[in-house]
Amino acid sequence: MPLKAIVDDIEGVAEPLREYYVKGEDGKFHLSAEGVEDVSGLKSALSKERTARETAERVARETAKQWEGMDSTEMRNLLTRIEGDEDMKLIKDGKYDQVFTKRTEKLRTDHQKQLDKLASDHKTALEEADKRTQLYEGRVLENALREAASEVGLHAPAIRDAVREGRATFVLDDNGNAVQKREDGSVVIGKDGKNPFSPKEWLESMRTEAPHWFPAEGSGTGSKQSRATNGSGQKTMTRSDFGKLTPQQQYAFIRKEGGALTDG
Repeated sequence: MPLKAIVDDIEGVAEPLREYYVKGEDGKFHLSAEGVEDVSGLKSALSKERTARETAERVARETAKQWEGMDSTEMRNLLTRIEGDEDMKLIKDGKYDQVFTKRTEKLRTDHQKQLDKLASDHKTALEEADKRTQLYEGRVLENALREAASEVGLHAPAIRDAVREGRATFVLDDNGNAVQKREDGSVVIGKDGKNPFSPKEWLESMRTEAPHWFPAEGSGTGSKQSRATNGSGQKTMTRSDFGKLTPQQQYAFIRKEGGALTDG
């Protein structure tokens, strides 16, 4: 039975003959004998050459496409450019792997740029949508506060202050209602123990903290001090009673009601 030049497993060789076999780079065992050539290195070199040739042919095909439809002037310009083209120099020197790696990296870079642009555009769109949502929610909340201010009868000049303070303490829930929330996200409940604390209920509670937001009882100044009218029908108030009013009430009495002070 003739000896095999290459075997996969040395165990398949008779023990006395095993010393004549050498393990090659391919992991197989090759017969070491005169006249028997180890072609594993040659096969490896042939494979590399085949890959290099395929790369060169592909690059050549891509280059040939650039000539399609060109006139003589365009061809001359292209030849001039090719002479200085780095890829062509590498191909000329047989460095096909470098050309392949370089072009693969360019494709990867271009693809990443496209992904980055899409991500940036998406982020911008989300930011713009969020701004529009915040603007819309702000207007809805402001309208709710203004409506409540009208219901409780705030002074017109005080509504702006009430809305500003209300926007700092109220938010919109998922149903678009103005509510107050605690730090843990729970909704504050009103006096009835069932419904959320509303802007109207909040404004009612502000009668003691911000009395100047509300019309005064009786004359509109908010004072319960004695007042009268003089012979011309002008409202009057003693200086001592006037001194008990808030600055806003004093302003309303003098400027809005045209009142006068007396020493009585």
